[in-house]
Amino acid sequence: MCETPVSALIDDKLLLQVVKNLVNNAIKYTDRGFVKIVTTIDGSGKQRMASIKVIDSGIGIPENKLDQVFEPFRQASEGAGRKYEGAGLGLTIARKFVELMAGEISVESREGIGSVFTIDFIFDTKDRLEADDPEESGKKKILIVEDDPVGANLMKMYLIRNYYVVICHQGEEALAILESEKFDLIIMDINLPGGMNGVEVTQKLREYEAYKITPVVAVTAYTLPGDEQRFIESGFDGFIVKPFKREEFIQSISQHFV
Repeated sequence: MCETPVSALIDDKLLLQVVKNLVNNAIKYTDRGFVKIVTTIDGSGKQRMASIKVIDSGIGIPENKLDQVFEPFRQASEGAGRKYEGAGLGLTIARKFVELMAGEISVESREGIGSVFTIDFIFDTKDRLEADDPEESGKKKILIVEDDPVGANLMKMYLIRNYYVVICHQGEEALAILESEKFDLIIMDINLPGGMNGVEVTQKLREYEAYKITPVVAVTAYTLPGDEQRFIESGFDGFIVKPFKREEFIQSISQHFV
């Protein structure tokens, strides 16, 4: 069932496989009732998300098992007497494919009532609406400086519900944006292409009166003992190592707004 037409820049073959896996999983655990697909758009302007929900009225998942459903070879009904057998890889594959498309997958469930699996992608189409006004929305503004589009979109997906997020991919581009508008926090990749790396960009922006105390969080996949202290001494206020989990990333960012 399609309640709202949605659009996002994704791989259609990967998305089809994800939906198939979710639907097959829903059918497996639903003896009676329904399995349905609903599409929605959440948010507004450039902060919108295209969502696909697979909803069933099946056996549901115990609350203490929800964090295991995407793990390989794990099922909520584990044990010698479990009712449903299977390889247990469908949801794991679905999560990997969604992450490859810079999306997010989540689940809500009540045992004996049913489950809702939700896939979120950043809404993107040629006729998208104008961006929200962060002043009117009251959201903090975050600039993500990241040369990898998939990684940048994934971070934006994690933050978009609570923050106004802008992405750029090079240091020089970031400085130009920061000169033209004020941001409340900056997420800075260390290994940027072009003439300036993340450390150099951060040291340069610290020369701007408007950014002397603005939080700047370093993000990098390459770490050595002592790196965190070195980055802090270079002008950063936080340090996140790739790959990171959604909850850890959100917590690392939100702590700068307490």
